[in-house]
Amino acid sequence: MSYAYAHADSFTWSDAFKPSSRVSLASLKFERAAVMWNVGALTSVAACEHDRTHREGLRCACDGFNRAAGAFNALASYLGHDLQGRT
Repeated sequence: MSYAYAHADSFTWSDAFKPSSRVSLASLKFERAAVMWNVGALTSVAACEHDRTHREGLRCACDGFNRAAGAFNALASYLGHDLQGRT
């Protein structure tokens, strides 16, 4: 007996730009990708909040943007062949 799909929860997400638009999928891959996207997005927003007019703030902002880029890179690696040929 396979337990991989014995219990499939449905994950529901709202479109950030159109909250009335919702999507529900019973896909752990979709859920993981959405969480990874949100980590990258929130990390880049946090980086924007640093005062980049001072050396320390600029360093912290650059570190945050690098971390956000890492999250998006991990997302691209995770999705792999699902992204090939798409722009």
